[in-house]
Amino acid sequence: MAPPMGRRPGQQGTRQQIIDAARPLFAARGFAETSVRAIAREAGVDPAMINHWFGSKEGLFQAILDLPIDPITAIAGVADGPVEQIPQQLLDRFLAVWEDPELSDAMAIVLRRALDDPDQRLLLRGNVVHQFIAEPLRVALARRDPATADRRVALVLTQMLGVIVARKVVGVEPVASLTPEQLHALLLPALTHHMLGDLS
Repeated sequence: MAPPMGRRPGQQGTRQQIIDAARPLFAARGFAETSVRAIAREAGVDPAMINHWFGSKEGLFQAILDLPIDPITAIAGVADGPVEQIPQQLLDRFLAVWEDPELSDAMAIVLRRALDDPDQRLLLRGNVVHQFIAEPLRVALARRDPATADRRVALVLTQMLGVIVARKVVGVEPVASLTPEQLHALLLPALTHHMLGDLS
């Protein structure tokens, strides 16, 4: 008789087994192209086990990166409205995560790990940064100016990530000591220029 599907009694390593199988799949294929069935097949478990341990594919991805937030929810809808509103909305979401006292330290740990670990960096760059931030932003900016959309996205990401590394990892002053309100006031004109201004 075939063994019953579902939770395997006494198999304490199943959760880690799924994580170990999913990590290279997400890195190679990206979040969208990696199916629950493919992960389960690679891990040698029933697909229901992924929901059992992680709730969803999104939950599994969040567990792999050890993120304190769901990146899909955090950035959802930012690039859907008028292009002129995107700089403000993106910055508000960005600072809501990075300046939240309950999230900031955990996010800094994730960033430091990504700087030190090539595999973690690949997952963050290829999935969180590219799929959930860069690509929606590029599509939105291309509605206004297709020729400069890629360059604008690169400038925005460089600005935002550079500030966070300086503020949270390296501790560059006076950036590290700015209040969130001061940081918002300084970043908004720069992001607005990168997204909407003249780049010639």
